[in-house]
Amino acid sequence: MKVGDLVKDTVSHHDPADAAVAPTLTVILAAGSSSKHSSLLRALDSVTSQPVPALELIVIDDAERGRVPDQIRALVETFPALSYLAHPHSIGLPAVSFFEGFVRAKGRYVLFTSDDFVFESRGLSGLLEAALQGDHPAVHGHVQSFEADGGVTYIGRDETGYDASSRRDLSPAALLLAKSVLDDVGLFDPHVFAADHSAWDLVERILRKYSILRVPVFVGRDYRRSHGSSAGSSAFASRELAREYFKASPDGSLRAGSISEFDVWRVLPGSSPMLTQAVISCRKRFTGAARASEDVGPNAEEIELMLNPQRSTIGLYGDSDASRSLVFDAMPEAQGWRYVFLERSLSETELLHNLARCDVVILVRYLLDDKCRRFVRNCDAMNVPVCYYIDDNPITMSEQHERPDDYKKEAADALRRFVAVLCSSAELARFFKENALHATVEELALACDDQQLEKSRALLARIVAGCDRTNILTWNERMRSAMLVSDVADYHRAAKLEAEMNSRTVRLALALRRGLDALRNVRAAIFGG
Repeated sequence: MKVGDLVKDTVSHHDPADAAVAPTLTVILAAGSSSKHSSLLRALDSVTSQPVPALELIVIDDAERGRVPDQIRALVETFPALSYLAHPHSIGLPAVSFFEGFVRAKGRYVLFTSDDFVFESRGLSGLLEAALQGDHPAVHGHVQSFEADGGVTYIGRDETGYDASSRRDLSPAALLLAKSVLDDVGLFDPHVFAADHSAWDLVERILRKYSILRVPVFVGRDYRRSHGSSAGSSAFASRELAREYFKASPDGSLRAGSISEFDVWRVLPGSSPMLTQAVISCRKRFTGAARASEDVGPNAEEIELMLNPQRSTIGLYGDSDASRSLVFDAMPEAQGWRYVFLERSLSETELLHNLARCDVVILVRYLLDDKCRRFVRNCDAMNVPVCYYIDDNPITMSEQHERPDDYKKEAADALRRFVAVLCSSAELARFFKENALHATVEELALACDDQQLEKSRALLARIVAGCDRTNILTWNERMRSAMLVSDVADYHRAAKLEAEMNSRTVRLALALRRGLDALRNVRAAIFGG
């Protein structure tokens, strides 16, 4: 289902004539099915009352109201620079509404918001003044967010800089962008899987080319989370799956001139089994207009992706510190494998979920940390090989320990659990070999030049290729089988696919479905309970 197909029936109820003076700012407001929880009129009034000259407002209503609200008709009389578009049937993807508004926007600057956001009296004008004063391409203030449990958080108030990995550090309604920036980097990703992550992805794309000026402007209040709703259907998706999806998205496909051909349904080629399953799950949870005209279940190619992954996955377990960043962040993924970052801060459940995606894991430092030891035991239980990356000498470090002999023995015993030890320098690798600390010692140095990058990539590819695939697949096949059973649970649907395509994978899906009880027992034995 393409974006162009979703918006072809959009009705324009009011399209103002071109103003004598081109607008400086265009506010694009996506009103959705959450309108029963919030007040569209309150949100609109907070925009139209801003002291901003030459302000344009474009409203895209996705709430299936059936007619133009009388209050909207009255507002047009007092604010003629308002465009009002309506979907005859709810689409359910705010990014699609933002695209429709953007292609109509005439302002030099653009800001995206929703009917759950109420602007402070000078929120918009404060952002615009800061942008115009220094001709900044992107400006961000801070907002107050109300949570479902009654709590209140401030988003964007920290002045230390942006953490692009955190979805909580930004708010689209507080981000003022030059239209030229969006012409360059593209718009929000409208895919059903990307709904909850599209703002985070857009900011990451912006930060690759532009700087975002943080200004001390209180922009307004966000009530979206106060009623427990989510901007999309993928709140359950992990950050690592989101990273995998956005990394695989083709460049240029989100620019305004191309996005109408964007398929909001598809599983990207080469997706991991977990991402494939997550996309299919999003389709099932998605309640927009596209669902009625599309088959949400997996097709033969998607089943094949779940059962027979095209690329291996290397898990990197540790903290986001220099030890990991200096070696792995700059290293591009090879054609035959991908990274999954396993943060030590993740919960046990999140770690197990992400670990199930990995063919091999590299543990970065923290050799004797209790949580790391527990993680290595989980890897052993799942038959996932673990390598150890080290940039310190544990034997030398033992001299600083109160019981150096005990520490030295404990470190040596811990090292034996790994299939290989990867050292950050040739000197450290030589020390490990000379002291027979491990049978397999390799140098994985800092990624400081192209030659070292290529050497490191070749080493990682060799590690993946050298792992016992039979053992690795023992666990992953259980997970993939369980996922497939869940997604091809309808005997009649699977039988129909089998008759139409005579596919070996569909026949396997039927067999897996019949073995559902056995699979549940396997998962219960591994996870416990």
